[in-house]
Amino acid sequence: MDARTLTDDAEVKAEDVLPADLTTAALAELLEIARAGDAPAFWRALKTRTDAIKSLMDDDPGEFQAWRAEVKTACNKINIGTLDDFIRPSGGGDGGNQATELVELAAARCELWHDTDGNGFATITGETHNEHWRIDSTGFRDWLSWIAHSEMGTAPSAETIKSACNAMAGQAKFDGDEHEPRRRVAKDASGYWLDIGDDHWRAILLTATGWRIMNDPPVRFIRTKATRPLPEPVSGGSVDALWSLVNVPEQERMLVLAWIIECFRSDTPYALLELTGEQGAAKSTAQRIFRRFVDPNQVELRGKPKTTEDIYVAAANSHLLSYENLSGLSNDQSDALCTCCTGGGYAARQLYTNGEESILAAHCPVALNGISPVVLRPDLLDRSVSITLPEITVRKTDDEVREATEAAAPGIMGALLDLFSNAMALIVAACNRKRRARNPWAFSAHINCN
Repeated sequence: MDARTLTDDAEVKAEDVLPADLTTAALAELLEIARAGDAPAFWRALKTRTDAIKSLMDDDPGEFQAWRAEVKTACNKINIGTLDDFIRPSGGGDGGNQATELVELAAARCELWHDTDGNGFATITGETHNEHWRIDSTGFRDWLSWIAHSEMGTAPSAETIKSACNAMAGQAKFDGDEHEPRRRVAKDASGYWLDIGDDHWRAILLTATGWRIMNDPPVRFIRTKATRPLPEPVSGGSVDALWSLVNVPEQERMLVLAWIIECFRSDTPYALLELTGEQGAAKSTAQRIFRRFVDPNQVELRGKPKTTEDIYVAAANSHLLSYENLSGLSNDQSDALCTCCTGGGYAARQLYTNGEESILAAHCPVALNGISPVVLRPDLLDRSVSITLPEITVRKTDDEVREATEAAAPGIMGALLDLFSNAMALIVAACNRKRRARNPWAFSAHINCN
């Protein structure tokens, strides 16, 4: 309060005029200590002046930032990040800092849990659906930022979000239950599950008797921000519509169908689909359309990976690996793709300062294309389906293909799901032996029966 604004009858109290003087004196004293280069004395003096500095931060942020910059320039021995921790504004009640308040708000709106490796996850409970995110994912950090904005009325700093994520990851690991996160496909006692990937977090349940869309699936599907939705399936469609969109020879179509519906399973080894052909054979177009019905992604086709680690990182963040315009594969890259198809992992040192390992688990199908065959090593050849696309005589524009795909996609998706269920019914009826159930090509033997 400014004493000049008081009326004649008002009583001037010491607390009305002294705080500004005390704050100014505290700033000057601390700055003088910093200029002397005495960091220990600075921290000791700051302990008794924290309230005054916090008051300045709340009342005059610009002046506080100017003083903070002067301290930083005066003494490089004073860690500015630590200074910020000392005088962080008390956004929450009872003097709690922003990160603590954010953790309390977020924990009340989600379930914290962990996987077998101790990685922390959160299930965000909404009015119409639940969302499952890894705590260190961009999607979950964005949600925390929204909570801070909508509930706390503040824009949280990166350090606040990081601190909140660290605290919630600890709670998830030590206080939460253990569950298995899945990506795009899963299997439980009910049957096979396929994550649609839409905003409502619905999933498709596939059994030997048919398929249906479930609004609240029990499987905890996780996603990345690059995940895109599958076509909304409708009954009564036909897979014949697929062949009008892609340049696949008739004699090879059965193998393509077997590869696609095998991608809907999570409990078998996968196969690698290799598309070859001359320039202009629409290899990338076909591969992009196939992916539309398996695992749509923001980046549908990727260039050649530079390292094997790039392969495992991509496999850990999507259900389908998809590469285009390849001219060759190194031995290490070929081995990595083998591991992805059959299931395995990659381990590397987590930090250069310690001996801990960072593990990337991988189990996913693979699709790639090139003018000449690039799958040459025998171990990868055993896991591959190689199809040569013929020369195109009648071409369509990209817009024509895109419009035709969007129009036919719901019916094609429904027909693929019907085919999956029918193949399951035939397999169950034919044989329940474990060897058949684990054969990645068990479906293809029965597709003709449909």
